[in-house]
Amino acid sequence: MTGGDDADRRAWHLAAAAGGWDEEAATALEAAARRARESSGYAAAAAAWAEAARLTEAEDRRADRLFQAADNAWLGGRAESAEASLAAARRLAGPALRVEIDTLIGHIALRRGAVPDGYRTLVAAAEATVGVDRLKAIRILADAAISTFGAGNPNVMLSAAERAVGLLEPGDPPDAAILAHVAYGALAIMAGHGADGPQHLHAALPLFERLPDDTRDPLLVLCAGVTGLFLREVEAGRDLLDRALVQARDRAPTAVLPVVLLFLARDAFATNRWPLARAMYEDAMRVARETTQLTWLPGPVSGLAWLDALEGRAEDCRSNAAEGRELAEALGMVLFKAWATIALGMLELGLGNPAEALRHLSACDEFLRENAITDPDLSPAPDVVEALMRLGRDKEATDVAHEYSAAAAAKRQPFALARAARAQALVAGDAAFASLFEAALAHHASTPDTFEKARTQLYFGERLRRTRKRVAARKQLREALRAFDELGAAPWAERALSELNASGETARVREDTYRQQLTPQELQVAITLAEGATTREAAARLYLSPKTVEYHLRHVYDKLEVRTREDLRTALMGHSRLQPSRRTLMFTDLAGSTSLVEAIGDEAWQNLSRWVDGELRRLFVEHHGAEVDHAGDGFFVTFDSATNAIACAVDIQRRLESHRKMQGYAPQLRIGIHEGEVSGSDGALRGAAVHHAARLCAAARPDTIVVSRAALESAGRSTAGVHPISLKGVKEPVEAAEVIWDR
Repeated sequence: MTGGDDADRRAWHLAAAAGGWDEEAATALEAAARRARESSGYAAAAAAWAEAARLTEAEDRRADRLFQAADNAWLGGRAESAEASLAAARRLAGPALRVEIDTLIGHIALRRGAVPDGYRTLVAAAEATVGVDRLKAIRILADAAISTFGAGNPNVMLSAAERAVGLLEPGDPPDAAILAHVAYGALAIMAGHGADGPQHLHAALPLFERLPDDTRDPLLVLCAGVTGLFLREVEAGRDLLDRALVQARDRAPTAVLPVVLLFLARDAFATNRWPLARAMYEDAMRVARETTQLTWLPGPVSGLAWLDALEGRAEDCRSNAAEGRELAEALGMVLFKAWATIALGMLELGLGNPAEALRHLSACDEFLRENAITDPDLSPAPDVVEALMRLGRDKEATDVAHEYSAAAAAKRQPFALARAARAQALVAGDAAFASLFEAALAHHASTPDTFEKARTQLYFGERLRRTRKRVAARKQLREALRAFDELGAAPWAERALSELNASGETARVREDTYRQQLTPQELQVAITLAEGATTREAAARLYLSPKTVEYHLRHVYDKLEVRTREDLRTALMGHSRLQPSRRTLMFTDLAGSTSLVEAIGDEAWQNLSRWVDGELRRLFVEHHGAEVDHAGDGFFVTFDSATNAIACAVDIQRRLESHRKMQGYAPQLRIGIHEGEVSGSDGALRGAAVHHAARLCAAARPDTIVVSRAALESAGRSTAGVHPISLKGVKEPVEAAEVIWDR
C-alpha cells in the first residue's frame, strides 16, 4: 500500500486493531490527517487527529494532537467539537502549547457570541508569546482587533491593533504587516479617526500582491474583504474583494465563510448587484447558523432588512430588522443593530414618511455616538438632513449638514465627501446648490455605490425642476430613474418617475418579473449562468453540486419560460418591474358645478374651469404631486408623502376661497386623501387604497378635505377627530377625519 488513499486506509485499520496505546497507529493517522488538511479535507483531518490523540500515551503529544483536531474541526465548521478537543488539550498542555490553545479558544469565542471574553483571551495570549515569537503575537493581536469591529467602542479595541503595528519591524513578511495595518485601519475608521484608518488600509494594498494567489489563511482572506469594502473606492481594493470571493469559493475553510460572505454581500449591496447581495446574505445566514458562528448572524439579517427597505419590501424589512436588532443586542454586535435601525429609517424615507424616518435615524445616530462609532460612512446624518428638510426644519438640517461635512473632510474618502456635499446642497440656497450637487457627483464617480449616486441625481433633479430649470432637471432625473429601476429600488424609482413626469417628460419603467418569480437560490444560479459560467463553474462558485445547479436551472427555465442560456440572459438583463409600493393618494371633485354654470354662463364657466385646472396642477407640482388621471371634473394625484398631499389640499381650498372672495364666485371642491399600497404604472395604479381614496372624496362635503387615519398618522397630524365612515363599495368602515383648512 503506497498511495495516499491506501495509506489512509491502513492507518484506520491499525487504529481499529489497537487494544490500547499505539504510537505506530497514531503516527499513521497523523500522516493521514496532514494529507487531508492539504486538500482542505478539514473534517477528515480532525477525525484522524482526534483518533491519533486517543492512541497516544505521552501527554504532551496527546495534547498537541488534540489541539490539531480542534483546529481542523473549527476550520471544517464544527465549533462544538473543536471546543471539546481544546478543553481536553488544555488540561494536558505545557505553557507553549497553552498559548496556542488559548489563541484558538479566543478566536472561536469572538465568533460564537462571547466577544469581550474572546478579545481578552487573545490579548493575554499575545502578551504571553510576544517575547518568544513576535510575529505570532502580531497575528494574535490583529485577530483580536479586527474580529471585534462590529462590537462598538472601537477606541477600546484599537489598543490591540496599535500594539500590533508597534511590533512591526522592517523586513517583516507581508502577511504580518497586512494583519496589523488592516486591523488598525478598520477600527480607526469605525472610531472616526479621520484619514488615519484609510491610510493604513492603503499601506496594506501593495502587500497583498506579495502573497501567493492560493493562500488559504482565513485571517488574510478576511483582511482582503475588509480592505476592499472599508475603502469604498472604485479602484483601490476592488481586486481584493474579487480575490476574497475566489478564495471563499475555492479554497477558504468553512470557518471563514460567514464573515467573507457577509462582506461580499455588503459589497454587492453597495454596488449594483442587489439580487446577488440578497442571495449572499441568505448564504451567510445559513453558514453562520450551520457553523454556530452566531456573532456574525445579525449581520446578514440586518443587511437583508436594509436591502428590503430600499426595495420597498415593508413587511420583510420590519421583520428582518426586528430579528437583526434582537440578535445584535443579545450578542453585543452594535454595528449590526445600527444597520437594522438605519434600515427602518430608510424604509420610511422611501415611503414618504419623513417624521417616522427621522425618529429611527436620530435614534441610530445617538446609539452610534453612545458606542463611540463615528465613521462618516456609517453615520445616518445625511439621511437625517433629508428628513429634516422634508419636514421644513431647515435650521436643524443645516446644523447637521455642517457637522457631518467636518467629519467627512477629516476622513477624506470619496463616499463620505459625496454624501457631505449632497447634504450641503440640500440646505443651500438657489445660488449655491448646483455647484454642491456637482461636487457630490464628482466624488460619487470615485465610489462604486450606485444607489447613493442615484439619490444625489434625484435630489439634484428635484431642485433644478423647482427652480424652473426643467431641461437640466430631466438629465439628472433620467439617470436616477434608470439606476433605481435597474437596482429594483421601487419606492425611489417611483419618486424619480413622478418628478420626471412633472418636468414634462413622459417616462416609464421596465418590467421585472423575475424578481418575484425566483427564489434567492434560483436567482443566484440564474445570474451566475447568465454571466457566462458553465454548470460546473457555477456549482463551484455557489458551493453546490452540478446536479443541484441543473435542478435549479430547470425551475428557472420553467418560471421564466425560456429554453436557452441566451434567452435566460435576455430575461434577466433586459427587464425590470416596479414592486408594489406605499403612496399617498388624492382625489378631487367639483361640487355644485351645474348651478354655477347656470349662474355665470357657459363661456365664463369654461374660462373658470381652465383656471381651476391650471391652479390645481400648479399646486400639485409645487407639493411634489404626480397627476395620474384627469377625468371630467376631478383629478387623481399621488404624492411621496402624506405631509405633502395634505398641505397641497389645504392650499387648494385656500386658493379657491381667495378667488371666491375677490371675484364673487369659484367652484366648490371636495378632496379625499388616503395612504396605502398600490401597484402598476403608466397612469394605471391599482389596489384597494385607490378605491378607498376615491370613495373618501365622494363622501366629503363641498369645500372640505377628508383624510384617512393612515394618512394623518403618516403626516404626524392629530387623529383626535377621526371616526368610522361607511364608504360605498367598501365592506368595512374606514377611519377618517376632516382637516380644518380655513384658519
